[in-house]
Amino acid sequence: DRWVPGFRQTDEDPIVCVSHDEVKAYIEWLSWKGRHQYRLPTEAEWEYAARAGTDTARYWGSNENKACGYANVGDLTGKKVNDFDWRPHRCDDGYAQTAPVGSFKANEFGLHDMLGNVREWADKCGHCWFEVIRGGAWDSPPGLVRSASRVKYATDERGNNLGFRVVRTDDFGKIVPLDLQMVAVKSAEVHSGSATPHEIIYTLSIGDEVS
Repeated sequence: DRWVPGFRQTDEDPIVCVSHDEVKAYIEWLSWKGRHQYRLPTEAEWEYAARAGTDTARYWGSNENKACGYANVGDLTGKKVNDFDWRPHRCDDGYAQTAPVGSFKANEFGLHDMLGNVREWADKCGHCWFEVIRGGAWDSPPGLVRSASRVKYATDERGNNLGFRVVRTDDFGKIVPLDLQMVAVKSAEVHSGSATPHEIIYTLSIGDEVS
């Protein structure tokens, strides 16, 4: 069943098992219902936010085995519990599947979970049969947990390691200057029909809560 993750999640965990088409419909509703405008980040915006001024493979550096202090990745715990047949990170982040949003260290822009936990939909084409997912996930091997990693997915595809975050924009779809706000969407907010994503709001200049 592509609608359920196959493991237990809390309301604080990231939403998963949502297709790009479903995400776009949710964001359209969110912008209509709430006080602000939202959209998916473009690939360029996503990578800029993920790198946070770094030029290494990951925002914590090039050492893949330091991942567990910064991200929920395919690690020793995940391999033991889920019996992955690929090489894990040689560290232990303590989570076999998804972790509550914001459980790990932020990057230099104050953004959590840009790598790991769940892969995230980005907007590349807009009206194509495929889009791009970024960031790696709780089950990803080291090669996929990189700021430059990208994979094409059909827009109707779902997965228990695939979620999304949104950016807040002005009325013309542009990110508010000097105020790039990104929201990692929790499971509870989609399932409850909340019109206000409260958690993990980040800015490049000043912090603010969505209300």
